[in-house]
Amino acid sequence: MPPSDLNAPTQEYAGTERGSPDQAYPKFKLNGTIDWSAPSYGISFTGRYIAAVDERDGVHRMGNVFYGDVQLYLSPGWMDHRLRLTAGVNNIFDRDPPQCFTCDSANFDPTTYDLPGQFGYLRLSYGF
Repeated sequence: MPPSDLNAPTQEYAGTERGSPDQAYPKFKLNGTIDWSAPSYGISFTGRYIAAVDERDGVHRMGNVFYGDVQLYLSPGWMDHRLRLTAGVNNIFDRDPPQCFTCDSANFDPTTYDLPGQFGYLRLSYGF
């Protein structure tokens, strides 16, 4: 039976950071991608927005965060576009997560926000 059938109290977490254990419940999150692709090459930008949340102490607020990710690929025609080299950087603007004063971990919530710093990657793939 769901808790409402048992007259159990419900908890409203929207827009809050629970603290211990770390878990933010933003009221609004948005992911969007702009992509330009051709058979031999392409580039994309992904934006990720996380709305501000209030910490459980009632004093501190973790602000809005916008992360930007960029990815590009090359796929040579002489291999029938089966080989693809992809390079990308997550958090291109090097945006740090908001500080969390009530979190147990390293003063931020790793379950909701990216680790501090940028993350670059390369990928080589082949399609059969």
